[in-house]
Amino acid sequence: RVRAEYLHDIFHSLTWLGITCDQGTHTREEVESTYSQIHHLKAYNQFLNDLKEAGSLFACRKSRKDVLAHSPDGLYPDSFREQDHSFEQDNVAWRILTPWPLTRTWQDLNQSEIQQSIDLGLKDAVVRKKDSMPSYQITSVVDDLRMGVSLIVRGKDLLGSSAFQQWLLELSGNTQEIRFFHHDLLLDAQREKLSKSAGATSLRHHYESGKSPEVLIQEFARWMGWTSFEGQSANDLLTFVKSNDLLI
Repeated sequence: RVRAEYLHDIFHSLTWLGITCDQGTHTREEVESTYSQIHHLKAYNQFLNDLKEAGSLFACRKSRKDVLAHSPDGLYPDSFREQDHSFEQDNVAWRILTPWPLTRTWQDLNQSEIQQSIDLGLKDAVVRKKDSMPSYQITSVVDDLRMGVSLIVRGKDLLGSSAFQQWLLELSGNTQEIRFFHHDLLLDAQREKLSKSAGATSLRHHYESGKSPEVLIQEFARWMGWTSFEGQSANDLLTFVKSNDLLI
């Protein structure tokens, strides 16, 4: 789903907000030449092959429609595990044998201890698609490992995904410590999650309509409850966070 205009918009938005990075890319061209996941298929496939050799995967030809016809809530049926397909056959997906229920417990940096079950749709999840490409869950975990990620910040709507990814890390035998910070979601007047796909206003709309980045920076501080913040720029906000010992 990656399109050039989407990548350009991300970097334009960061520049407009005055947010710079210490490590990473600054342009769409750098993403495509260096950081794109297409350059790291070898690492993803190695991770998948390790799981396969450990007996953690099975080959599957069932579609999402097949699963829903058998299980309306989307929970993958145990009876579908025995399909007797070869991993090397065309048009088969690789799924991961997942104990059910599967729950993980950790100390989240934004809350007290969390005990979280994985999402229903992640039971026996597809880890390699029928087109032989790795799934999001695999690329996400492998990218965290190969880039030495130690802190992941994401919304509370992804708690189930975080639990699944922590299990994947354990299954791989990796001991790299990764901490999680799950933040509250921005909601609209109907208490629904803001979503561009549902028509929520994007950053692009703000800068094209002439709204200043300083206003959004100040709004963000209010969302975080930092009512004493009086700055205007992203750098002012970072200085405020450091001076008030608000860093994670």
